[in-house]
Amino acid sequence: MGYTRKVGLDNATGKYILFCDSDDFYYELTAFEELYNYIEQVQVDVVIFEFIKYGKNNKFYKTNRDLFKDSPYKEVFSYLDIGLNTILAYRCFYTWNKLYSKKFLNSYDDWYFPKYITAQDVPLHIQIILRAKMAYINKIFYVYRMRNTSATHLITDRRLYDICTICKESHKILKEKLDTFDGFTFYNSFLKNNLQNYIIQKIDTVKEIIDLTKIIDSFNLFDVKDKEVFFFFRAGLRMTPENYMEYLNKKNLKTKIKEIAKLKEDKKTRDTRIKTLNDQIKTKNEQLQQKNEQIKNKDSAIKQKNNAIQNLSNQNKNLCEQNNIQDQAIKRLQNSWSYRIGRLFTYPLSIPLDFYKFIRNYNLIKKSGLFDSEYYLANNEDVKKAKADPLKHYLKFGWKEGRNPSAEFNGNEYLNKRPDVRVAGICPLVHYIKFSKEKE
Repeated sequence: MGYTRKVGLDNATGKYILFCDSDDFYYELTAFEELYNYIEQVQVDVVIFEFIKYGKNNKFYKTNRDLFKDSPYKEVFSYLDIGLNTILAYRCFYTWNKLYSKKFLNSYDDWYFPKYITAQDVPLHIQIILRAKMAYINKIFYVYRMRNTSATHLITDRRLYDICTICKESHKILKEKLDTFDGFTFYNSFLKNNLQNYIIQKIDTVKEIIDLTKIIDSFNLFDVKDKEVFFFFRAGLRMTPENYMEYLNKKNLKTKIKEIAKLKEDKKTRDTRIKTLNDQIKTKNEQLQQKNEQIKNKDSAIKQKNNAIQNLSNQNKNLCEQNNIQDQAIKRLQNSWSYRIGRLFTYPLSIPLDFYKFIRNYNLIKKSGLFDSEYYLANNEDVKKAKADPLKHYLKFGWKEGRNPSAEFNGNEYLNKRPDVRVAGICPLVHYIKFSKEKE
């Protein structure tokens, strides 16, 4: 990451520089504008601002690292104003929580930008603290995303060596700048937590702790006499390796007890949930059984109806066969000579008598001249649209519907005077022609 920052810095053309890791983001949309306006106002080399962590359960976590909570130095200061140990104890060894002046960064060519090493921001941070005129904004602008798989959270042997290397380089920078330097504050602030995490996750025996002490000792990091005691400094206690292992075992035991209690509670919750689900499954199975029984009954009813349909189909088939036999017999009879000759004598009788009566009445009215076709069509638009024979319509329907055959003859008045004709169902005009006209 350090070398990548160097490449970015060499190619940057702006007046100010911000570094942002690829998985992080800015907390405020106005962060750039506010930082720019502030650094333009105070005219310093570096502006330090606050950040917030984001990670576990997708939540934000405040850092509680307010550098100037009880200090008046907020706008323009250097490490001489508030003390180097105060800044080092702040433990903000990050590149990305600062806005830099490009002119300030370009004024030095020995910035610490190594390749392929973790925690490389620490020496660079110390270089900047020792050289810069600074200002501070107590406002959150940056979001640091915590991931268990990130290089800064993985406790490996490689990271242990990287941390020792970084401590040695940082110590070298501090010694070159300062005549006297108490390394305890710096190491207690930065190195201690990393070593403790390493011990907790990687070390299981006292021998491994002593071996680790020898490895760290090979870097010649400390000026204190009792190096062993320093590595096991925790919670204000100084412990021997044996006491520290006992402390870890007790702590792990308490942790395990809490974990077991949590697992038991989780199991109880799961058992309750399982019981509820089993009850629901039982109810669903009973409902399903009822549905299956209903389906079974319906299938039986459908089977009975299908059998009835099949019986009706067979009966229909038999009737069709009988009809075919009868049709063939009728056809044979119709083709016989006896049927053809007999039909000649019976044909006139097969014509309905009503038809003869209708023809006779039709000709009777037509010869009488008492039916006015034009009048009838003019007063009965539906007959006209249907293009029906007006006299036929009158004989079949018109007189029954109260329609008059002409302007001179009112069929309704005629029937009212002769109710016997109405009861007999005789057309009033036909009755008039046959019986009343001759009397007049």
